Amino acid sequence: MKTSAVTPELMAQTVKAVSRSSLFSPLNEQQLATVVSKSEMVQVGAGETVMEADTESDCFFVILRGEAIVYVGGTSGDETEVGRLGSPEVFGEMGLLRGTQRSATVRAGDGLVLVKFDAKTFQLLFEKVPGFGMGICRALADRLDASSRKIPMAAAETLERPDEATLSILPMAFLQRHRVLPMKHQ
Repeated sequence: MKTSAVTPELMAQTVKAVSRSSLFSPLNEQQLATVVSKSEMVQVGAGETVMEADTESDCFFVILRGEAIVYVGGTSGDETEVGRLGSPEVFGEMGLLRGTQRSATVRAGDGLVLVKFDAKTFQLLFEKVPGFGMGICRALADRLDASSRKIPMAAAETLERPDEATLSILPMAFLQRHRVLPMKHQ
């Protein structure tokens, strides 16, 4: 992994690339240039680890080019792939929001070019830029929606219907509104 400052030659190109991220859409070009001037460019080789689970959440990244693969659980080789991210998606923000250690490991699928923002810059953006927090919420909601669609559902025919006492706990209006299909799963 190679880290370098955003040079004046790369500033306009980096500002344009970062502006494609929904997190930075509320910012004008001048504000983007100020924010980008506080960032670093990161180049990552194929298969290289960008961030490791259970380590300090000290920054977040915007993907400019390439694909990042997200893994959870276990150690290298025993992990489960949970997602793939591309430009202009963001990763690393969840630990900063929660004030916890990283929850996932991210590796470059192919060569990656990233913009890295430290925790202090993240905090300032969140507090001072209208729409930045909502952009983070949308990005996380999109990621949750995409990952929940990957969770396999058991076939309804193979599941046993719960007893009437269990069903009576849920109000009928709730069952109808949310189209709940009561099932019992072993």
